[in-house]
Amino acid sequence: MLDKVEKKPRPFSPYGVELSSRLLLGTAQYPSPQVLADAVKSSGAGIVTVSLRREQARGKAGERFMELIQQMGARVLPNTAGCRTPKEAITTAQMARELFDTNWIKLEVIANDDTLQPDLFGLVEAAGVLARDGFQVFPYTTEDLGAAERLLTAGCEILMPWAVFEELNREREAQEEQLFANPRNAASGTLKLQNSAVVASRKLDAYLYYLLGENLTAKTHFDNLQNAHSWGFKISD
Repeated sequence: MLDKVEKKPRPFSPYGVELSSRLLLGTAQYPSPQVLADAVKSSGAGIVTVSLRREQARGKAGERFMELIQQMGARVLPNTAGCRTPKEAITTAQMARELFDTNWIKLEVIANDDTLQPDLFGLVEAAGVLARDGFQVFPYTTEDLGAAERLLTAGCEILMPWAVFEELNREREAQEEQLFANPRNAASGTLKLQNSAVVASRKLDAYLYYLLGENLTAKTHFDNLQNAHSWGFKISD
């Protein structure tokens, strides 16, 4: 009888930083700083997101909040929530880098305050400027594939398993073809191919973190992701 082998989850490594958890936890609307601290500790979240504009508007209370966040131990992912133009988002990202000493930024350029739909044109513009300035951008976007391609070209990243990347380069080396420099270039180049069979053979990987659209199957974010998981899509743990 074979012993049951426990399958270890693959590490989550956005922009090459390996994290212990795939969970991203927001930090807004908690009833008290202690509840927030307890939530981060209990969840084991690898990343906490922080709205710089919202906390700056709170003055001294915002400063104490920032100190609390930095003491929690989780990786901080500042965001540009509330920004409506590329200029606002870029300025906010630069301030966040100085405050939190990180090149990571969750980039949001909002077109509508009610639906929070992103301004895709402004998003791509801001992403290009920030990527050239050394930022590692996590764009808040939609399912629009044209926008996704432009975000990749601007310097944003998508996930490709490293083992697949190495296998792909071994195949290219055997065929005396030029090797890919890194998984991001390999993945973005694959998405531009016209041959769907070649795209399928590249074994790209993706995780769903959010569903947007009309007539969704559920009313809550959690239930929509669970439904997507039942359809065969991968979701964050």
